[in-house]
Amino acid sequence: GGLTILASQRRAHDAVVLWDATHTGHWEGDGIEDATTRWEPALGLYRLTGGLDVLVTEDFLASYRFLDCDRLVDDLDLPLLSVVAGDNVTRGVAARIRYHDRAPGPKKLVVIDEADHSFSNGETLDRVHRETIAWLGEAGFPAALG
Repeated sequence: GGLTILASQRRAHDAVVLWDATHTGHWEGDGIEDATTRWEPALGLYRLTGGLDVLVTEDFLASYRFLDCDRLVDDLDLPLLSVVAGDNVTRGVAARIRYHDRAPGPKKLVVIDEADHSFSNGETLDRVHRETIAWLGEAGFPAALG
């Protein structure tokens, strides 16, 4: 999601919308494993347990775990909407807000307190859609709205 957009070499887009984008600054330590990542020796893969369980290789983890997210957002020269899932304490709400704050602007931050990382609880996904559509209109991108 967000890291893919920010790390892309090709910048053919006019604005960036991040929905609870991963920020490497919330991981503890310099290694691969943390509270939500563990090695599964029988499978030869790592299991990520933040929300949905996902199995990934060490190369995959290293490809994004060690990116300098602060540098990526410091270099962002496009309008930015950051929607942060506020009920996502274990996955770095404060880091996501700091990430947004670093962006040079123009920008808008929306924190949805009751939302999980996937915005799958209650009506939170509907709110993400409403906030995104409203911001795109405010930012001057009405063509993106249909």
